[in-house]
This record gives sequence, structure tokens and C-alpha cells, in this order.
Amino acid sequence: WIGGDADAIRWAFYDWELILSLGCESCLNMPVRWRGETVGTLNLLHAAGHYTPADLPGVRLLAHLALPALLLIARAGAD
Repeated sequence: WIGGDADAIRWAFYDWELILSLGCESCLNMPVRWRGETVGTLNLLHAAGHYTPADLPGVRLLAHLALPALLLIARAGAD
């Protein structure tokens, strides 16, 4: 999901006041998936209008790189 302005932040986040106070007015959220299951999300925040669909391939790569760490965290929580 890409939210490009403060209205999108207000819509998506319960703590939108804090996020906006930090100067973050756009976001890109990418699910991190393994074997058909979402194990986490990669959530990026920046200034208004920063993220576009052109950013998705690079962020998808970052999500794949985060997968091993998220799987370890998920397994540790199951113990």
C-alpha cells in the first residue's frame, strides 16, 4: 500500500498525530510473505509524495531480505 499524503496517514494509522509530528506524510507498506502466509510487513515513512509505484520492486527486494529475520522472530515467539 502506498499512501502519498497526510490524509492517507490519518486514514491508515491510529497514531497518525505522532507520525505527522515527525514530518512523515507518506508511507509504503509491503507485506513480507513466506509460503503463502504474511509473516510481517516492511513499513517505510517519508515526506509527502515520496513513494511511487516505481519504488515497489526495490522495496519488494528489501522485504525478501528481511524474511529470514522475521522467520526467526516468529519461531522464537512460538516457543
